[in-house]
Amino acid sequence: MIALSKKEINKLNKILGSNQKKLPMILARAYNRSSAKFRTEINKKTREEYTIKSKAINSTITIKKATKTNLGTVIKSKGGMEPLTNYKVSPSKANPSSPPKFFKAAVKKDGLKIVPRAFMANYKGEEVAFQRAGTDRTPIDRLSGPAVPMILNNQDNIDHAYDEAKNMLYKRLDHEIKRVLEGK
Repeated sequence: MIALSKKEINKLNKILGSNQKKLPMILARAYNRSSAKFRTEINKKTREEYTIKSKAINSTITIKKATKTNLGTVIKSKGGMEPLTNYKVSPSKANPSSPPKFFKAAVKKDGLKIVPRAFMANYKGEEVAFQRAGTDRTPIDRLSGPAVPMILNNQDNIDHAYDEAKNMLYKRLDHEIKRVLEGK
């Protein structure tokens, strides 16, 4: 949680002078930009370790923005297991006429691993990875990777994103104060 101390708030009020009533708006804008930066940085750091697509991460993250009356932002990630096709798979498309010898997948960026008895299929209009349970044709199971909230819960990545968001907060506070003092 990024919070400004009373000392910092008093300093901001002193800088603003006669424009003190605009401080909540300035803080709300800075907090909102800071939370967006947090989402960007946690996304980048996670994709350095995992092969998941950026869109799959961002689709699970919601940001409750700050307003003039409520100066807090809430960033949450909520979601279930991700389809294996949101990670790196080879082949990425179903080709029943010439099936590949092996199906490979990589959740982490440590290389593709062979997944035995797995294949790609077009199911309800989307490419899906399946794996046969035994040597028979059926039953088959849909392959999934870890849930995004689970992979985002890495303390090193969170600390990095927090530091970047804090830097952005102070940068945006300076910018917003400058805008108010210039009368824009």
